[in-house]
Amino acid sequence: MKWRKKQHKPAPAVAESHPESASNNNDEDLGSDKISLNEFKDEDEVQCDSHNQPDIIAKRETQQIFRLRVLVFSVLFLSMALVSVLTYYYTSTSEQTDFEEAFHDNAGKVLQALGASLDKAIAGVDAFVISILSHARETNQTWPFVTVPDFEARSTKFLALTKAMVFILYTLVTQETRLEWEQYTQQHGRDWTSKSMDYLERNNLFQDVYRARNITQYLDFIYDYSTLDGDNPKGLPYTNPGPFLPSWQTAPLIPTTAVYNWDLATVVDNTSVLKCLEVHKVTLSKAYHIAYPGDSSLDAENQAWADYFSPFITTGENPMEPLSDLYYPIIEDAVDWRNVRGDPNYDPSKHRVVGIFAQSVYWRDMIKNLLPDGMIGILAVFESPCNPVFTYEINGQSVKYLGVGDFHDSRYKDMEMSSTLQNLNKFDVGEIAYSYVPLEQDTCPWTVRVFPSAKFEARYKSTNPIIFTVVAALIFIFTTTVLVFYDRYVERRQHIVMESAVRSDKIVSSLFPSNVRERLYHEEQKERNNTNRQRAFLSNQDSNNKTPDMEDVKSPPIADLFPAATVLFADLAGFTSWSSTRDPVQVFTLLETLYGAFDKAAKRSGVFKVETIGDCYVAACGVPEARRNHAVVMARFAAECRACMNT
Repeated sequence: MKWRKKQHKPAPAVAESHPESASNNNDEDLGSDKISLNEFKDEDEVQCDSHNQPDIIAKRETQQIFRLRVLVFSVLFLSMALVSVLTYYYTSTSEQTDFEEAFHDNAGKVLQALGASLDKAIAGVDAFVISILSHARETNQTWPFVTVPDFEARSTKFLALTKAMVFILYTLVTQETRLEWEQYTQQHGRDWTSKSMDYLERNNLFQDVYRARNITQYLDFIYDYSTLDGDNPKGLPYTNPGPFLPSWQTAPLIPTTAVYNWDLATVVDNTSVLKCLEVHKVTLSKAYHIAYPGDSSLDAENQAWADYFSPFITTGENPMEPLSDLYYPIIEDAVDWRNVRGDPNYDPSKHRVVGIFAQSVYWRDMIKNLLPDGMIGILAVFESPCNPVFTYEINGQSVKYLGVGDFHDSRYKDMEMSSTLQNLNKFDVGEIAYSYVPLEQDTCPWTVRVFPSAKFEARYKSTNPIIFTVVAALIFIFTTTVLVFYDRYVERRQHIVMESAVRSDKIVSSLFPSNVRERLYHEEQKERNNTNRQRAFLSNQDSNNKTPDMEDVKSPPIADLFPAATVLFADLAGFTSWSSTRDPVQVFTLLETLYGAFDKAAKRSGVFKVETIGDCYVAACGVPEARRNHAVVMARFAAECRACMNT
């Protein structure tokens, strides 16, 4: 092996390179005073820059891309969640608002219609009573000896108006007038009952079950209602000192029992009757046909009343549903007053009540035909301290009796709309239609509470909030999926570009030291910017057609001066003749093993490997970083290389 070592000391060494031909100036004049910078490389820089730095850059870029990807997908996920929640909130809130507004509107209609029905019921009785009083005055009849002609015909019209099941006229009889009254009923009772039955038969108003029946027994005396068993009164003689309220004319007339002279004052619970006589106000009785919890004693009585009322109701309706009696006081001088109770100083003691006009009304008939078809599931809860609570469900034009108890759902308790019967007029836009005999509620005050139900809510609640929310989420999922595919595509392209860049960087790193490489990159970027400026100038040149200065485009060469450096040329003696008789694999194996050992020694010594040309190994010391002991280091390196040949 032949060694050639050339030391340049005091003559300066100039390393030259140009971006266009940075790797072309290899060793044209190694013996001259100028040494090309491109021929010198620090092995430490080569190893670090060509292997570690590209990998570090790639890893750093990958981490940044990963963080950006996590950020983007996090923003997308949060946006999807936020939009989904807002979509569900606004759609469900809109439905809830529609539901609440619809309920309050329909609940107001229920209370308004109930008030109007009650108003009409009292107004109808009021008009009927005034007509009775007027007839009695015109015919010079004195109370209680008053019989209304065509009572059945007149009552038929008012029954339809007031939605009542039955009208009953009760006259007030004292102990002094009792005997005269019983004689009066004996003279006139058969006459008016016969005319009523003829009217019913003539107008086909009799139900089949009563068509062939006749009144077989007339009781021309006042008797205790509680002693009535079918057509047979018991417990006679009736010794109550009075006053008495014997029933007189009834419409419609049903030939099932003795049709008149049973005493209303003997009803089991006559509190409302007595209150009507006392205060001269309309009173509403407790509801009957209600099964009181734990009290089976009323079952038989309720069934008896149901049998009595069953001929009056529409076929298919249940006679055992709750109903109440409305008692209207017949004030003798009411015909002389426009508003008999309009005077706030009205004194009941100065006016005479001569009887009571009663009507029996099913509560269901008061709330029928209120809402349009399709408005289903509104609950009306009726409360009074005189009887148990009961509940009706209003479904459009029809109603359904749910039974005794409050059946509203506790979920809707905050949506309750309620009113007492006295205050129902606040929901009615019309004026009071009767002559101001007010409704008394101190005895059995009634309260109506209206609630929605799940049926009603279902009309306004739908799956739209869920559907809209799912659609919004699917849009984001679709967008995210497309972005994922795009990201994978970009990532693959980025990986290819990164691998290409790393390979290119390794090639450049193997040819140039790190400081030269960085300057080459800098000059390349500068040249690219100049090119961009030139293009911009050419596209926006002025009327003088000026051309860019080429000095701004052309970059200066990269050249550094190294005053002192040592260059080593190591040749393998006899390599040419030896390699001519060997296989290429053997030749390559020899050079790879030998140069690998030289490279390790150069790295340990801090010597910069320039290149290998065949069997020639070129190295330098003092470039690209100056060293004062470059010659000594190079000599030690040469000795170490000689030692490698002997191992």
